[in-house]
Amino acid sequence: MFLAAAVALAVSAGAQATTRFARRSLAHARVDAANELASARVPHGARKLRSDPSIARGLRPQRVGCIKKYVVEDHRFWRVAGKPAAVWTWMLKHPPRRRHSVGSGMLLDHGKPIAWSIWFILPDQRTVVGRMVAVSLRPARGGGTAIRVDAIAVGEPRSNQAPCFTAH
Repeated sequence: MFLAAAVALAVSAGAQATTRFARRSLAHARVDAANELASARVPHGARKLRSDPSIARGLRPQRVGCIKKYVVEDHRFWRVAGKPAAVWTWMLKHPPRRRHSVGSGMLLDHGKPIAWSIWFILPDQRTVVGRMVAVSLRPARGGGTAIRVDAIAVGEPRSNQAPCFTAH
């Protein structure tokens, strides 16, 4: 009984500790992530899905090394015809309009690619930093390519906080 009361008190104290600045920053980050996800470019014919269509449900969220209460992550799944390597190439050639830089990679199993990733780093805004659109690709169950797009935005941290970075 005492433990439950202590946990409830700690949770409510944490919720009250969120400052007006933090709530406003998080609201800006939510809007930014939703806008970037809505503007994500996927190949023609891609079908939006509610859940991961990949073999073994292998499309996972991106990890962000940051104070979690300032991070907003929104994601969506698609399925499209074609092999993942071809979809990966298409998506590299069709980046978001406002990208700052691009990173990409493949996960190999015994020298054979099994997963493909792209990270489109977006420029910081006045109230939102650590902006990124991350694309993960794997073979889909039944053929084709499974796509996961994550839009990540971080509410503006205060000057005394460590900067955020992504851990791929």
